[in-house]
This record gives sequence, C-alpha cells and structure tokens, in this order.
Amino acid sequence: MALSPTRVTRIVARVIAVVQVTLGILVWTGHWDQLIPIHIAVGVLLVVDLWAAVVLGLRAGAPVALAVLALVWSVGMPVFGLLQANLLPGSAHVAVQVLHLAVGLAAVGLVEGLARSSRRPEAVAS
Repeated sequence: MALSPTRVTRIVARVIAVVQVTLGILVWTGHWDQLIPIHIAVGVLLVVDLWAAVVLGLRAGAPVALAVLALVWSVGMPVFGLLQANLLPGSAHVAVQVLHLAVGLAAVGLVEGLARSSRRPEAVAS
C-alpha cells in the first residue's frame, strides 16, 4: 500500500511530536541542555512539515483560512521557541514552558486539521 503525501506529513508530524516531547522533557529536567540544538533542528523539521501540509491541503481543497493560520503559526512557532528562554524569568517561567509545549502540539494539530479538512478522500486517508 502506497502512502499518500498527506499521510506522510501526518506520520512525520506525529513522530516529531514524540521526539520533541521527549527532548523537551530531557531539557526541562535541567540535565540535558546539550540537546537544545537538536530540539531546535527537529522543530525546524516540524515547520517544514507544516508547510508541506499547507501546500497539500490547499491542493486538496482545505479551507484557505486554515492554511493561512498554519502559515502564520509556522512563523510564530520558531520565534516563540527561540525567545522563550527570556520570557517570564523565575518561577513564572513554567507557564512559558507549558505554552511552548502547547504551541508545538498545536502545530501537529494543524497538520492533522489540514489533512482532515481536505475535500479529496485520498488526502484524508489515515
């Protein structure tokens, strides 16, 4: 069985989510800061995957508004990720870390949403 490109973007997003959450937990514990560059690089892969989902989604009839939201999200996500270390220093920083997790998971949700909202059945095959 051949995988459609849309299915590939969904699988990639899901794998990235598992990798990113794992890396994030390791970094968050404070003992694995050397993994931050890998976490950033994998985050860039998620952005590229989101862009691919936008292109495929638009070609398959996904709503333009959802595609625009995904594109805006794909710009804001790395900006927030790179700036987050300087936001709300001290004990309040945990709120930024939780938001960082939510932003990344929302990107995965956007990949899924673009696939599911496409009008072509072959694009939605899970």
